[in-house]
Amino acid sequence: MQKTLSKRSEFTKNVLTLLSGTSIAQIIPIIISPILTRIYTPEDFGLFALYNSIILIFATFIGGKFELAILLPEKKEDALNITILSILLALIISFITLWGTFIFHKQIASLSNLKDFSNILYIIPFSILSSGLFQSFNYWNNREKNFKRLAKIKIIQSGTTSTTNVCFGLTGFNNFGLILGSFTGQCIATFILGHKFLKSIKSLTDKITHTRIISLGKRYINFPKYEIASSFFNTSSNQAPILLLTTFFNNTITGYFSLSQRILTLPMNLLGTSVSQVFFHEASLCKKENRKLNSLTISTIKKLFYLSFIPMTIIGVFGDYIFQFIFGKNWVIAGNYARILAPWILIVFIISPVSSLLFILEKQKVSLFFNATLLITRVLSLFVGFYLLHNIYQIIALFSLLSIFIWIILMLFLFQLINIKLKKIAKLFYYFIITYAIMFSIRLFFIGRLF
Repeated sequence: MQKTLSKRSEFTKNVLTLLSGTSIAQIIPIIISPILTRIYTPEDFGLFALYNSIILIFATFIGGKFELAILLPEKKEDALNITILSILLALIISFITLWGTFIFHKQIASLSNLKDFSNILYIIPFSILSSGLFQSFNYWNNREKNFKRLAKIKIIQSGTTSTTNVCFGLTGFNNFGLILGSFTGQCIATFILGHKFLKSIKSLTDKITHTRIISLGKRYINFPKYEIASSFFNTSSNQAPILLLTTFFNNTITGYFSLSQRILTLPMNLLGTSVSQVFFHEASLCKKENRKLNSLTISTIKKLFYLSFIPMTIIGVFGDYIFQFIFGKNWVIAGNYARILAPWILIVFIISPVSSLLFILEKQKVSLFFNATLLITRVLSLFVGFYLLHNIYQIIALFSLLSIFIWIILMLFLFQLINIKLKKIAKLFYYFIITYAIMFSIRLFFIGRLF
């Protein structure tokens, strides 16, 4: 019992350590968001959303997904060799991307109907490299339990990004200010973590060998074999609205959607990412020590739900008024988008952190199938919505509903995998439905309309 309590205490302590840094890191953009929405236009947000989508998609395979395996080996030198393998792949792929950008610049630029897109193409390879290196260093620090360091890095990255966003916007770089700010923050965070990483492995450099890197690459080959495609499908499905809405409509619609998604995912970035990192670490230990994952998983899901369902319900009912008050009257449309997306974001928020069970239990094939299904479903929903419904609100609603359905299917599979009965969390859905009904009744009583 004492050992179990100690483990739980350590889990909570690690979550709170990361959460403290993440909270400050997310409060900064929350504070300046009303400033940014008055400096930058929806078109500017649309251009940034397209840039960010490209970076996120490339980030899915930049390190060969070997960074996910850094936490798994028992020996530290094995983890180091995997980290080096991930870094080498990031360097190679980013160089190929840079070379391709120089050769096919005009052809790539012509794929987008955004007039300023061609001007940001040369930043993309360097952003991809920084993102890949950051992922490797991040997982290494996670393994070493350097949660305080990771918390500080989140604050530094967020503060740098936010400050440069405002500075570039006020000095006339409106079109690219959001992009340059994000790139600057990412590079500084990567540099600091990289410097700390090099200092921490000084005594282990003789353990890095070509033979060991190849051997471990073969041992964990299922990560690139299945997880590259799986992560690509997952990220592409998340970015599909940005890419397709830009194609179907314009970057103004994309700007509204990206802001609504950005604000709604703040709780996910604030709590979900921190919980996910620590859950991954603790669940890995449970597997190594032959401890059951049931209690850890159920406890994590319940905590995330109770922390998020009230705020998400409020946004789902009154999002249009909230966005208009905070960001200005020009962003009320983004508030309506947020209302439609809120239930989907809530489901992802409570399930996504525990989905790392698929990696820990080495169910990469299931992860691949899930993410492929999610991508196909979302793309089809957007195409069907555009050609049959024509109404942007209905398109987003269809996208959100189908996404919820797929995530619930994943949750049911995870429960079956580790022997959890659905009744363990059935009351959570009851609380959610009742709360939503009450809040909608309040809106109808005071406002008289749903939209």
